[in-house]
Amino acid sequence: MGHLIAEMVAPENMNRAWRHLRYDKAPWSSRIDSDALRHNLPLHLLSLARELQTGHYHPIPVRQFMINKPDGGKRVLSVYYLRDKFAQRLAVQALEPLTESTFHANSYAYRPGRGVNDALACARERVNTGWSWTVDADIATFFDAVPHALLSRVLKRKVPDRQLRAIVHTWLALGPHTQGFLSRRRGLLQGAVISPLLCNLYLDPLDRAWAASNIPFVRYADDFLLFATKPRTRPMQRLNTPTKDCASSASHYTHARRAWPTRIWCISSVNHWSAASCAKTGDRLVAGKHPPACWPYRVVRAASLPVSG
Repeated sequence: MGHLIAEMVAPENMNRAWRHLRYDKAPWSSRIDSDALRHNLPLHLLSLARELQTGHYHPIPVRQFMINKPDGGKRVLSVYYLRDKFAQRLAVQALEPLTESTFHANSYAYRPGRGVNDALACARERVNTGWSWTVDADIATFFDAVPHALLSRVLKRKVPDRQLRAIVHTWLALGPHTQGFLSRRRGLLQGAVISPLLCNLYLDPLDRAWAASNIPFVRYADDFLLFATKPRTRPMQRLNTPTKDCASSASHYTHARRAWPTRIWCISSVNHWSAASCAKTGDRLVAGKHPPACWPYRVVRAASLPVSG
């Protein structure tokens, strides 16, 4: 049994995970509803712990529902049974002490003690110290497009426990994320407890590439702001295709065929920024004006994915 698996099934960790999920109304499994779970809770929790320890744990196929998106499109929402949510919560809690020490300070989403307000405060500080030109962008269809093979490379570097990595791969395999018979598996199931942590693990090399290129940034999941002092400075030119630039400095790759327009701002005031006025960091965080029509650079939204090599 790997040492991270041992941490997952430690009584203190299981107790903390259950406190986090105890009000979840999802059935424990396809055969055990919430009422039956309450009558035999210790039995089911200990049974799951034993499966994790012995390598006999296998997740139950997820239930999937189609929901409407605000823009009129559709999104597939995957819903786990409580048994697998609990297992993922155990994994997240065991991994967080290991991963938090490695994540970049300018990454704010899905991290303990951090949130939108902290991202806004960092953005304000950038602007107030002269970094008033910013590119507001996100990674197109990020959660649906994360390649499993490349994510596996990141996991191998970041997660030393082979048994836990194997369990994470079983969670990744639950969703039908292939484009065709020969396509490689890709995508993180939205609604999975483990997906936010995997998002940050996968994008941390991109944060490091920006930092190594001396590009000030604020990232909140797949939304980010990149800053420059003037539109014609060298850092701003490098924002022309930010993920392409990172490809040369940190072995990142992007599908250039899926470039989307983004917003460029010259921020004149930050007085009325507030967390209540935005749903996420990349969604109209900044107040100000558009750049002039003679803007010399074609800035694109970070197209598809920066892939860790």
